[in-house]
Amino acid sequence: MNQHADTNLLLDLLTWLGETDLSFYLGATIWFPILESLHVLAMVVLLAILLRLDLYLLNPGDNAVRQAKEQLIGRSSDITSNQASDQTNVVQDALSEIKALTTPIWIAFAAAAGTGLGLFISRPVHYADNPAFQIKLALLIACGINVAVLHRYVLAGWKPQEALPAHTHTAAIVSILLWISVVLAGRWVGHLN
Repeated sequence: MNQHADTNLLLDLLTWLGETDLSFYLGATIWFPILESLHVLAMVVLLAILLRLDLYLLNPGDNAVRQAKEQLIGRSSDITSNQASDQTNVVQDALSEIKALTTPIWIAFAAAAGTGLGLFISRPVHYADNPAFQIKLALLIACGINVAVLHRYVLAGWKPQEALPAHTHTAAIVSILLWISVVLAGRWVGHLN
């Protein structure tokens, strides 16, 4: 099958979806503003949780940051057993924080994705052709890749008694920038035709 046939098939599928009763019901009734409001709320909750996690990954504890600064400027060339114990506690707290936020992140993401799907069904051809929507989907894929890289390559061999891997900071910064971009692209979806 060639690319032109694939494009026609996708367009036919989106056109069919846009002509269903469900599409009309979601797009032409009170359900559209309800879905839109719930989508915004789910995104706010998701972003709040992700921002908390990303900021935590950037600075898992004042004690760890103080120790790193002392080592960099040469004030403390060796770590006492209390400092090492404090470092282990900070890192274990980081692991607990990551685990504690995983379920709320998935719940908020599922709510945002579900409401977003409902909005898409209301006007599938329009959204599929919208450049801001296409950018938003590409950014969401990039967010997923960032999370996969963080878990697979950065945190994979990490042990709680060790400091967080250096690339954790990079992944957190990339996450913040990507999610801000998702929100901006999402805001433009309604303004581009």
